[in-house]
Amino acid sequence: MMRKAAVVLAAVVVGLAWGCVPAARAEYTPEQLGQLTDVKELMRFMYHGLDETWSLADQSTLTAAEFQTAGTAAAHVRDTAAALLGNFASGRPESFGGFAEQLQGLAEGMIASAAASDAAAVKTAIGKIGDTCDACHAAYR
Repeated sequence: MMRKAAVVLAAVVVGLAWGCVPAARAEYTPEQLGQLTDVKELMRFMYHGLDETWSLADQSTLTAAEFQTAGTAAAHVRDTAAALLGNFASGRPESFGGFAEQLQGLAEGMIASAAASDAAAVKTAIGKIGDTCDACHAAYR
């Protein structure tokens, strides 16, 4: 129950903050993400790629379209985390790259969970991705 309340609260906070985070300047392909040199632009891209996903964490069931949304968002996180590792981890503390690797693993799991239509696993992954983002931002923002 506490975990569900924490996920709901995180979704509300993210929803309120959404208006405060500017959108990325473009929709990037994975190849273009690998060429970005502005970490803030990369973070904006990741953040807004998850917009439609946060609210799924509070739903008891998910539709086929929502599983598709979750899988697409997870691929977005995976690709953005790969760009973080490739473009920005060098010269930073090891834990920075560790957060990006953790995001990649969580995203891969969420892709598989969405493909299997496993709502509980998708919702757990959404919460863990949010927790990982929060921990990285607490350390590096």
